[in-house]
Amino acid sequence: ATSLGSLPVWRVPLVYSIVSDRPERPVESGAEPGVESGAALTVVEGDLAAKTEAMRAHRTQITVQGSRYALSDKVWKDISGQEVFRLLRRPGSVPVGPAHHSAAAPSRTARYAGAIIAGVAVGLLGTALHAQALYVQAVELPWGALAALLLVLALGLYVGLWARSSVLTAVTGLAAYAMVGILTIPHGQYGLIIGNLAGNIWLFGIAVVTPVAVALCGLILHPRRRRAGG
Repeated sequence: ATSLGSLPVWRVPLVYSIVSDRPERPVESGAEPGVESGAALTVVEGDLAAKTEAMRAHRTQITVQGSRYALSDKVWKDISGQEVFRLLRRPGSVPVGPAHHSAAAPSRTARYAGAIIAGVAVGLLGTALHAQALYVQAVELPWGALAALLLVLALGLYVGLWARSSVLTAVTGLAAYAMVGILTIPHGQYGLIIGNLAGNIWLFGIAVVTPVAVALCGLILHPRRRRAGG
């Protein structure tokens, strides 16, 4: 076996296709995708009675009458004890592994760039949102700042799982914190973030939720460590 990233990939020595006995796809047509030109046929002699009984057991798919059968198209064909196969690929040419990991993983530069861009974006969006508050009998409920921190947590976790690295979760949080720090610098009399309740929750809360996101990402990516620790 070789590897594709951190996942094992096996080289299958031989891959065969069942040769169709349907008249619209004759053996000589080479209609099957991937069939090698001039590939030799492999004929396997089986037990006709056992095959007939096996086909008869699939009544919802095949109708069997004596020594013949029909599929849903109602075209009757004789049952044969032979099965014919043809080589699809040369030996060792077919890598087999989890299909959803077959695409190339993003490069290291792309992962870090994505984490930084995500952090800057959530820093800007959170700053625009953080000042929203709800007042209940003169008590301020800074829901905007809390929602902004939830965005940092969710986006940091998403980036870490996308890049399969909790380090990139930390990078996202650091980029968000740096962006927010820049926005606190006054341009005129006040900055975009001031030292009130909502501003303090947003500014200093990033330093709290980022480690939480890193820890969650690590637990999801490395469940074996979590079980070992328990």
